[in-house]
Amino acid sequence: PVLEILLYNMRHVQHHTGQLNLLLRQNVHQSPKWVFRAKDET
Repeated sequence: PVLEILLYNMRHVQHHTGQLNLLLRQNVHQSPKWVFRAKDET
């Protein structure tokens, strides 16, 4: 059940991220660039 909850939460966050990007594109005509991975600190 813990894995199921984690997956559900990830989908939930992705859904709201998509909504935020849609609103930004519609109202500001911009959206954040997609980050594929973090920069290496070494």
